[in-house]
Amino acid sequence: MTDSANKRPVNHDECELALKMFDDFPALIWRSGLDGKCDYFNKIWLKFTGRTLEQELGDGWIEGVHPDDLDRCVQTYLDAFDKREPFEMEYRLRRYDGVYRWIKDFGRPYEGLDGTFGGYVGSCYDVTETREYAESMAFMAAHDPLTGVANRRALQEALERAVARAARGRISSLLFIDVDFFKKVNDTFGHEAGDNTLRDLTVALKRWIRKEDMLGRVGGDEFAALLEGQGVDEALLVAERMRQEVDGYRDGDWDFNLTLSIGVAAIDGTTAPDDVLGHGDTAMYQAKQTGRNRIVVFVP
Repeated sequence: MTDSANKRPVNHDECELALKMFDDFPALIWRSGLDGKCDYFNKIWLKFTGRTLEQELGDGWIEGVHPDDLDRCVQTYLDAFDKREPFEMEYRLRRYDGVYRWIKDFGRPYEGLDGTFGGYVGSCYDVTETREYAESMAFMAAHDPLTGVANRRALQEALERAVARAARGRISSLLFIDVDFFKKVNDTFGHEAGDNTLRDLTVALKRWIRKEDMLGRVGGDEFAALLEGQGVDEALLVAERMRQEVDGYRDGDWDFNLTLSIGVAAIDGTTAPDDVLGHGDTAMYQAKQTGRNRIVVFVP
């Protein structure tokens, strides 16, 4: 093999020297050849994984990739390799202590000394903290900090999607839930007791929420539950279970019990998301005005 530009034989010592320069580079470095198999990992990679070079060579490195990320990781690499295009991807790689860390992998095709395609070189960086921070910020933006359920903004966005699906035929329902006599908790025992009570009530309400549903706190002692694909009749059953779950709730030496007033509103695709919330709110107030601890369905 010769260098087509300078017409000189390839100096393989130069290739090895280039790899030696990567050994102590402050990133996880890998290289693959024309067959797509990895033929080099630097010392930093091996120190990170705690494995030997022999264990990692070829396809051995994929043993450290998290099972949930493996197919996506390999397919991203193979697709880029076939097209000889650069790629970037994130996946979890098992560290020497068994902990999976998020890795950002930058892969680039390279040319041999003769100017022809020689394979890929990749540099990887641990982005676990950055990713966890971003996920934490995203969670905080969509969840109530006290109870951990969805906040009003996230609930409204979910309602918009539910209304759009209802317009295509998937009917859903909304429960608007108010805690009766909750003000007495704050007034009598203080806000810390009130916060603890809200957390307990959240746990009680979530018992009747499926994975595809959403429970949100819309403010104060008011909650809303978006029940995906459930009509009013099914929503009434869920509401009754919630009402019974909380009915008579008391803590210690309270001289009063907490109950729920619940309004039920249909999501049929003809009503705007804000109006759905308004319908549930209206029905809930009717439940309070007619004696509390009861369920009312909104009727236009």
